[in-house]
Amino acid sequence: MIKIDSLSLSFGERELFSDITLSLGAEKYALVGSNGIGKSSLARIIAGQLDADSGQVRCSVEVIYFAQREERPEELAHLSGGEWMRERLGRLMREPRAFIILDEPTNDLDEEGRKMVEDFIHRHKGGLLLISHDRDLLENVETTLELSSQGIESFGGPYSFYEEQRELADARFDDELSRLKREGRKKQKEAQANLDRQEKRIRAGNKKGLEGGMPRILRGALKRKAQVSLAKIHLQGDKRVEQAESSIADHRSSEKLEFFQRFDFESIKPHSGQMHFETESLNLVKPGDSESLWREELSIYIRGSERWWIKGGNGSGKTTLLKLMKETLNISENGFKVLGKYRSQSSKMSVLDQNLSLLVKGQSVLDHFERKVSESELRNQLALFGLKGEILMRSVETLSGGERLKAALALVFLSPVPPSLLILDEPTNNLDIQSIEILENALKMYQGALVLVTHDARFGRELGMSFDLVLK
Repeated sequence: MIKIDSLSLSFGERELFSDITLSLGAEKYALVGSNGIGKSSLARIIAGQLDADSGQVRCSVEVIYFAQREERPEELAHLSGGEWMRERLGRLMREPRAFIILDEPTNDLDEEGRKMVEDFIHRHKGGLLLISHDRDLLENVETTLELSSQGIESFGGPYSFYEEQRELADARFDDELSRLKREGRKKQKEAQANLDRQEKRIRAGNKKGLEGGMPRILRGALKRKAQVSLAKIHLQGDKRVEQAESSIADHRSSEKLEFFQRFDFESIKPHSGQMHFETESLNLVKPGDSESLWREELSIYIRGSERWWIKGGNGSGKTTLLKLMKETLNISENGFKVLGKYRSQSSKMSVLDQNLSLLVKGQSVLDHFERKVSESELRNQLALFGLKGEILMRSVETLSGGERLKAALALVFLSPVPPSLLILDEPTNNLDIQSIEILENALKMYQGALVLVTHDARFGRELGMSFDLVLK
């Protein structure tokens, strides 16, 4: 159906991928890989929307590229996000034999919209390639393709199968690294023992004098030779370990997160009765509207280390409720009429949104932090979040998605008043899967309260939310 032969692509001096060779049939495929590795570029080359530097693509069927966002015709501008998605998917259904490429189709969609996409994947009779950070959606494919700096690798199953295989590969790489380190230590120990024996013989020769023993110049040469041999063994051992570690970094499915485990999350745990946000029979009436924002009045009490998942379709008032919590909703300016009561402790809250708005464009990572401690101590603290070396001096917009996320997490937890409540507003929308897993690991260890708005069902499940609040 689609034959891909020796594709290569670079942007400037940066090589995205090279020598990609692949065949795609009438199956459902997922394409995964870190942000910036070239997934969308490869998809656009397959669809004929981008030229490769070298190689070719031969297609025996029509290929349709379903972009993340598509400009609406003026006559359809009135449609909601879900209605517009239904319209676009309906057009695709009229092409049952085409090979469809879905590039992040569920971004900004509510649960209903995501269900539409999932239904389409099941019903489409032709081949399909899915690019998504939605791990539940990736369970609807038959084959997972991983694009990395090493090339492209095929795994014969959905994303959960791919995860299992990568974990097994990680374990094998760790075992190999441990073996190389043991082998290196053994050789170094043997070489050191040989050097010690050589020096012992030389000292014994010195006692006998030069007449009956070895000439001094020869004794010195043998000693230097033994020392050089020991240095070579050290160098070779270090090089083999370094090569193994580099190979592991290229293949590892998710980043090891030992640095979060050394941070003292316990120190910011609020007491069980601490109030963060409470409402009593709360509702809002929009200006010029006789109906209230929510069908039912809200009476909620968020305290201690509770975890609340706020759910609802697009337009259900989730963002408005978050603004009330953060005390950033200008009631008088927006003309809202408030029914009932609400109270918030916003001074002890922090917000992580999909744009990581805490980070200021043009500033380096270090620029974001108040110098309450020495720069040396600050660097040690940032190292707990995996931020070290030249990364600290780079402007935040030049960082990778994972590096930006770590910087935002450090900014939250190293603030002069660490948050006892963390508000997460669609935090996974612009993250790749590896970065989502970094965030999950940090939040699992966080001891404060969480308020979460997300359409990423697996992300919510992984965090073990205590309460669901469904807005209608």
